[in-house]
Amino acid sequence: MIYSDLLELNISGNPLGDAGIKVLTDAFYQTKSRVTNLDLGRCKMTVSGLSALMDSLKFNQRLQLLTVDENFLGVSKRLNYSSIPQCLWYNKHLVRF
Repeated sequence: MIYSDLLELNISGNPLGDAGIKVLTDAFYQTKSRVTNLDLGRCKMTVSGLSALMDSLKFNQRLQLLTVDENFLGVSKRLNYSSIPQCLWYNKHLVRF
């Protein structure tokens, strides 16, 4: 297992889109992420990227702050909104979403 010492990651305003979010979530799966603050605001993420992000957060038990404002997260039947409380169940340190 690879460990990462990165605690804060602010990549807001970068047009990652869902493909970039997927790369980020893959990194969370492959490393023992210690990120506590993650800002993904204005990254052109859709509900597909948010769903992948919610799944990956089950493996990051240290995240305290997640910012996803100003993305394309309109109401969609594709996003399983039940994954958000499930994510919070696994990650009890997340205090702001």
